[in-house]
Amino acid sequence: ATLSDGSFKSVEVNWHESSVDTNNLGDIVIPGESVLDSTQHVTLIVTVEPVKVKGVSLNKSATSIVRNSTETLIATVTPAFANNKNVTWTTSDNTIASVSDTGIVAGIKAGTATITVTTVEGGFTASCDVTVTAALEIEKITGNGNRSFTLTFNKPIQSATIKNTNGSNVTNVTISGINSNEVTFNRSSNFANNTDMRVDVTSSDLDSLYVTVRRTGGNWSYR
Repeated sequence: ATLSDGSFKSVEVNWHESSVDTNNLGDIVIPGESVLDSTQHVTLIVTVEPVKVKGVSLNKSATSIVRNSTETLIATVTPAFANNKNVTWTTSDNTIASVSDTGIVAGIKAGTATITVTTVEGGFTASCDVTVTAALEIEKITGNGNRSFTLTFNKPIQSATIKNTNGSNVTNVTISGINSNEVTFNRSSNFANNTDMRVDVTSSDLDSLYVTVRRTGGNWSYR
């Protein structure tokens, strides 16, 4: 060490700081003095340089969401201790899927779009292909007399149940047409007249919907 009297010696030094905060970039001056002679001072200059970004990745390379729903993509900047982890988000088609500045993707309409995250430092990118599917919707109801009706949906149905609106089961009902767009409900006796029933369905892409159906005489309606 070079001491304050100008001499250069191999000495043991008492440093005033035992560690360096690497979050503070630039030169950090650490004073100290000789253990043998406290009047002899020494200065250590530590230069802290920024850790540069080397890449970015996303938690998914492809995903599927239903229209009007959202999903959050997670960006990971490497290395983990890089100083500037700021990123920007863009979409290839904001009429299909939009993305917020925090990576929240929203499905706008059916189709595909690519969401890209870019590091502010270095311009590294990662992308996720997003497929937006149509929300599950009912298209029509068709009555087949007083003991049967068919609901037509805009995509295949994986499961369906029917209950009274008070939560009790509608008895003696068989359901057919699962895995197709048309689901038929048959009962061994007449469905109750002028009584609402609740039908819950789940589509093959796990979208869900409930419909209230009613028989009024020989006519069937839903809402």
